[in-house]
Amino acid sequence: MTPERLLLTGANGRVGSLLSHGLRSQGRILRLADRSAVQSAAPEDETCLFDLHDRAALAQATQGVNIVVHLGAIADEASFDSIAATNIAGTYNVFDAAQHAGVRRIVFASTLHTVGFYPVAPPISVDVPPRPDTLYGVSKVFGEALGRYYHDKFGLEVVCVRIGSSVPQPFERRHLATWISPRDLVALFRRAVDAPDIGFAIVHGVSRNRRSVSQAAAENLGYEPRDDAEAYVDDVATANDRHPELVGGELTEPDYRGRRS
Repeated sequence: MTPERLLLTGANGRVGSLLSHGLRSQGRILRLADRSAVQSAAPEDETCLFDLHDRAALAQATQGVNIVVHLGAIADEASFDSIAATNIAGTYNVFDAAQHAGVRRIVFASTLHTVGFYPVAPPISVDVPPRPDTLYGVSKVFGEALGRYYHDKFGLEVVCVRIGSSVPQPFERRHLATWISPRDLVALFRRAVDAPDIGFAIVHGVSRNRRSVSQAAAENLGYEPRDDAEAYVDDVATANDRHPELVGGELTEPDYRGRRS
């Protein structure tokens, strides 16, 4: 049997480096991609270099691929032109290349900043209307809508993971609701890759937080988070983060220009 091949874009990023290790499994070939030489590659991995604007390179990179995990993006607020070029046009290029190459599933790295203007309590479901807090969040709403389109029109399986506050440990008060630990993040993406019969799904990527912002997290994938931000409640009690009552925190401020946590 031909081994399954998984393409991971944005492999040099913080999340990409974590998943490069976490998604390796016996019988699966990892193809790691970024704009520069991939730092986290193992000897058995395939690697490729391309820019998300290079459609010819994307067409080649998706050949023989069963699953794409698309992380490559500007992961903070930036100018509209930059966001549009990378997070909107670039994401379209990935979906289009994957569909033409016969890829079965795309796992799209979205963000809780698609719903950043909602309060962290009470918990929200994945069905609430988007309320993005930045152009970055807007671009991820576009990616989710694009995934819905490619599923409905072409039958591509799509899982959109709204990644929460992906940091080693909480350091802001809002993280008590939005945190996802490194090991839970790996576990979630493993389920997004391996869960059968997904069709199309949007899931909230958070840990098993007592004050979780998510109504159901990603139970439909069989995801079972293990960590709870409540263990750090004393550490964040005196944090001076702005707008801890909102999912997006300081990113909801009109003058926010960058420095995402």
